[in-house]
Amino acid sequence: MHRVSKIVPPKRQILKDISLSFFPGAKIGILGLNGSGKSTILRIMAGVDTEIDGDAIPMPNLTIGYLEQEPKLDPEKTVRETVEEAHSELLTVRKRLDEVYAAYGDADADFDALAAEQAKLEAIVFAQDGEDLDRQLEIAADALRLPPWDAKIGPLSGDPVDAVCTVKALQPEMKMTGLGGTPLAMGDSALVETAGIEIVLISLRNQAMGTDLFTQLGCDLAAKKLIVVKSSQHFYASFSKYAKHVIYAGAPGVVTIDLNTLPYKKIRRPKWPLI
Repeated sequence: MHRVSKIVPPKRQILKDISLSFFPGAKIGILGLNGSGKSTILRIMAGVDTEIDGDAIPMPNLTIGYLEQEPKLDPEKTVRETVEEAHSELLTVRKRLDEVYAAYGDADADFDALAAEQAKLEAIVFAQDGEDLDRQLEIAADALRLPPWDAKIGPLSGDPVDAVCTVKALQPEMKMTGLGGTPLAMGDSALVETAGIEIVLISLRNQAMGTDLFTQLGCDLAAKKLIVVKSSQHFYASFSKYAKHVIYAGAPGVVTIDLNTLPYKKIRRPKWPLI
């Protein structure tokens, strides 16, 4: 990048006269306040944002990978199908290699041609460590805490919420009191505050059951005028003692008050409680 500047409407200048270059193999982190241009620099480096003043030229023969903050994904695909898009060429080669192996059993198989193609395909797989791809995908999915492989991408709970938050407490591998007093893992958790509202964030998907979900992070429920929990019904025993009134609210998602709002495609009707 050489003397790069970026202005967004109406006349806000995000970047001004920025020059950057890196040694091959260097690991670089970009730090800055919200709105300071971190994501903009990454989009420019990836070649996604080309409406700039100055020059942004990648090294010749360089392969660029870019993970957007809010990527546009196909809602009909599964999590695994979406992740595998990054390795589509390698997976195509592996599929063709399996076909070549199977073709050896054909009565009129051309063994010389099959052997030549097999050697070519195996060289590609070996060069890209393709035999270990499945294990690499599992490691990545675990590190990113992705949903199950067969889960659909399409969200039922609405779009993510962007907010500027103050982190008030952190708790690694937090546990909450679940049904019958059994500890329930919530994963790495945090208490954050935005616009005067305290919010508990958890890493593992579970509904709120025990008040210690809040209190062990320092959130004083007795001092709150309004407590909102994401739970179907198991919250009542613990949380009702803090409230004069309990109001049930419907929201998008798979656990909803009205099951008729879910986009069932294969279920046979009638089926209680569906109509």
